[in-house]
Amino acid sequence: MAKKEDSKLTAKLKTIEVIVRELQKLDPSDQSDVVAFALKQIGLNTTAIQYPVGDQKPGGGQQNTNLNGVSMADFVKSKKPANEYQRVAVIAYYREHNQNQKEFKNIEMSQANTTEARQPKISNITDVVTKARDRYKFLTKGTGKATHQLSTHGEDVVNALPDQGAVKQLIADSKSRKPRKKKVGKK
Repeated sequence: MAKKEDSKLTAKLKTIEVIVRELQKLDPSDQSDVVAFALKQIGLNTTAIQYPVGDQKPGGGQQNTNLNGVSMADFVKSKKPANEYQRVAVIAYYREHNQNQKEFKNIEMSQANTTEARQPKISNITDVVTKARDRYKFLTKGTGKATHQLSTHGEDVVNALPDQGAVKQLIADSKSRKPRKKKVGKK
């Protein structure tokens, strides 16, 4: 039994060695395209493959994204956000991980929503971003004036999407504040 497992492991390691050696021959910009195409050919969803920011990708270079050439519109579509607050978090995630833009202003989010993500216009972007930040904690204040960025909680929510049950659980787990006591009326 152990011999069979050892031969499987050896075969896997040889395959990995060949893949890495061949990917290293390519330009770093082409490596993710090749990996995404290969995964698609064998029937694996390329958005399911995640390389954390700063980890090594198969070609040896730094991996800044887990999106493998997926457009913002396709990424938003695959995450199926249930509301505008989740959609803002998904777009912020995409911008951070694929476009290396960690902070954004409201107007930039509005433009990304309609032009890049090809989603319906958010009528009051300021209100939506503020609630996504203050009520849902998907965003935090940025370092620049009037800027916002994705929070770690927001990143967890985007990673959980499209599973709305997991999102609801994350939101429930993040509510650490006790409910306010009702005021007693004056007599």
